[in-house]
Amino acid sequence: MICPKCGAENTVDGATCSECGEEPHTMPIGTEFDPKRAYDHLFLAVAATFIGFMPVGLVALFYAGKVNRRLAAGDYDGAASASKRARKLSYVAIALMPFVIVIVEYLRSSGFFGT
Repeated sequence: MICPKCGAENTVDGATCSECGEEPHTMPIGTEFDPKRAYDHLFLAVAATFIGFMPVGLVALFYAGKVNRRLAAGDYDGAASASKRARKLSYVAIALMPFVIVIVEYLRSSGFFGT
């Protein structure tokens, strides 16, 4: 198994990593973490911007754009962090939209925006 912390090859029965001393991992064989693989979630961010709450969707687009730039620079942790934020913000933008519609409709029906 490959240690996700240092990338050293280890035997499955080892109690710790032979290189860095990291504790054993619960990942099954064949599912090692590949730090070079981070999704940008760009399609989800674009969809969240157009069908979700736009301000949050735009922030999701910003983080989705950061993923590939950070991967190209070799910042794998930064790319993974930006990927997670883009995904979470996209889901938040989509989840907020029904609440925004209800609030705007309530304000419209109460005469807040005028007649």
